[in-house]
Amino acid sequence: MPQRHRALLSENCQGCHGPEKQKGNFRVDDLPLTITDLASAERWQKVLSAMNSGEMPPDEEKQPEAKAKTGFLDDLAGTLVTARRKLSDQHGVIALRRLNRREYQNTIRVLLGVNLDVSELPSDTCGPHFDTVGANLFLTGTQFEQYESLAREALDQAFTAKRTETLSRRYHLESETLNRVFLRTSSSSVKGSFHSLTTR
Repeated sequence: MPQRHRALLSENCQGCHGPEKQKGNFRVDDLPLTITDLASAERWQKVLSAMNSGEMPPDEEKQPEAKAKTGFLDDLAGTLVTARRKLSDQHGVIALRRLNRREYQNTIRVLLGVNLDVSELPSDTCGPHFDTVGANLFLTGTQFEQYESLAREALDQAFTAKRTETLSRRYHLESETLNRVFLRTSSSSVKGSFHSLTTR
């Protein structure tokens, strides 16, 4: 890890997640700088998710410079992708993965008839042509909440559309049918009512 990234963690994170104080029972000062197992990858993923969402550092705490934060997140994201690709090798067995943006958008459209904006979902790309590489499509708690939030939004849109949709049908009885009905009654008022009969 470059010194500039270590300085960012020390200045902006270690005060609340260091040896003296561990908010959320989480420390950054003892994070391994080499990711050799899934446990360490998950810990770094929590750092990435919290900073990427703006949850950390909190608004009332000192904020890192935008350039420094962007560089840190880009490097960490790339490192995690590489680490997960190596650690997630299942020797030919397909690993569980999340739906990517395109798949999720198409699924929601087919199920609910709603065109959903999925730009807030995490990126799927691995190279210029592939968006279904399982190593990139892992799912964190924060990402699960994003998918759930979009699903609720899609349900709201679908049910709102159903409530406001008006369906109108008009049925006309043929004159021959009316004539047969008229033969069975001698009430002119009933005849008049049949002449104007429509059903919605």
